Amino acid sequence: MSPRITSQLRLLRAALHGLALLAFLAAALVTGTPARAQDELAPWVDVFVQRDPALGTAQIYFVDAISGLSTVISVDNGDEFTLVGGYVMYRKPLNGVIMRAYPDGRIEPHPFIQNSTERRVTHWVTSPDARSIAWTQVDASGISHASIAQAEGGSLREIPVEPPAPPLEIVPVALTDGMTRFYFDAASAPDVATNGPYAGYAEVHEYNLANATFRALAGEPGCVCGAAVTPDGSLVVRLELAQSAGPYNVRVSDLRSDLSYTIPAPGLPYPYAGALVLNAAGTFAAYSIASAPPAAEGETQQYALMFVDISSQQQILALPPGGIDYRAVRFIDDDSALMLLDAAEGSTYKLNLNNGELVRVSDFTYLGTITLPS
Repeated sequence: MSPRITSQLRLLRAALHGLALLAFLAAALVTGTPARAQDELAPWVDVFVQRDPALGTAQIYFVDAISGLSTVISVDNGDEFTLVGGYVMYRKPLNGVIMRAYPDGRIEPHPFIQNSTERRVTHWVTSPDARSIAWTQVDASGISHASIAQAEGGSLREIPVEPPAPPLEIVPVALTDGMTRFYFDAASAPDVATNGPYAGYAEVHEYNLANATFRALAGEPGCVCGAAVTPDGSLVVRLELAQSAGPYNVRVSDLRSDLSYTIPAPGLPYPYAGALVLNAAGTFAAYSIASAPPAAEGETQQYALMFVDISSQQQILALPPGGIDYRAVRFIDDDSALMLLDAAEGSTYKLNLNNGELVRVSDFTYLGTITLPS
């Protein structure tokens, strides 16, 4: 067993706070070799992805957190891996087919999110609990369509969103737990829907699924910038330009009271920002910033990570500028730490927000946990 991998798994167990990964899972992650069949099985599996962007290949690992039993699915053509309910959904970029893979090794075309020449699937987003999904498609005339469903297809319906005139498209931003509210960009320009290396949204709207009403949000439309929503849809947070080319204010909109306020930008004049995440309570946020691409040979683009204390209305530099594009995935450990992803390598990190300690906890991308049927 590799001591390095063993150490990674011990760190991962601590970093994910509550996942019972044992040291001997290393062999399963590296080789896919199961542990002893008589070992006790956990009622859940932890899901990892290891990608080779150069070859377009990937391996999905479903790892039993107690026994070390592992199911490994090799994918020869896949990206955009997303945990949805009890499976991993991904796209085959060569033909656009949407697939799903299960912990028992099954792999199949997705039965209700289907890509075709008549309606191509463009984007999707899951609810924070991963029990439901929203996706958009664009038909042959360039008209956008938005749909939602539970992970296995229950409550499937198309949302009556008025589509923008082509070439603008609808792009999903967030779906709340319980499928109560859907947030979307109503005016996404496919060729310019980015903020440097980050995805951005031009005009965020809310659709209330309970009473079938649309709601205009304060400050929209804005810059093509990041957005995040709490799991219950009570708080929407947006990045906005403080001047023409960064840094970025953080606009907070409390949809319960219809009040909004702005947290002033930090003193870092980086032109790009994105990958915005919120904690469940809506008290903390984090986002990534990036410098302009290097103008001279030998220089590297610089990245940093911002932490936002919404309660005290302050932005703080959480990671100093450097050559790695760290992106926040979620808050963990009772909001005392952030799970981060190296956008280039796909490896997983933990950032302790109390002391600033940054630890690489896995060479793989951690997607989350799937609870197995009893």
